[in-house]
Amino acid sequence: MIKAQQTIGNIYRILGSTVVSRVAYVESNDDATKLWHLRLGHLNEHKMTELHKRGLLKGVQSCKLDLCDYYVLRKQTRVLFKVAEHTTKGILDYVHIDVWGSTRDSSLGRSHYFVTFIDDFSLKVWVYFMK
Repeated sequence: MIKAQQTIGNIYRILGSTVVSRVAYVESNDDATKLWHLRLGHLNEHKMTELHKRGLLKGVQSCKLDLCDYYVLRKQTRVLFKVAEHTTKGILDYVHIDVWGSTRDSSLGRSHYFVTFIDDFSLKVWVYFMK
């Protein structure tokens, strides 16, 4: 069993000792730039260079990155939906209906799907579970 101690800033320090035994490991000679790029949520070269200058990226030799697929996806333009204008003057004039599912965890009644009905005027919500 491993025990930990909470320190300042909600950081946990593991209390215990390591077991020394025969260990097999693989070490890569590649630059750790791509690994840090992924760890930091696909951070761009400019920001990674700033962190590298501060000595915060262990193992990074240069901050040059290859083309990242996520850059291309992120730079795609998004088409905006037109704003639908509708005015409701009373209860149940306009109702939003949505079917949700399949959920990973089942409800207390073992349902994996549910339907929501939202009244646009009163914003009242009804939820019905389905098996």
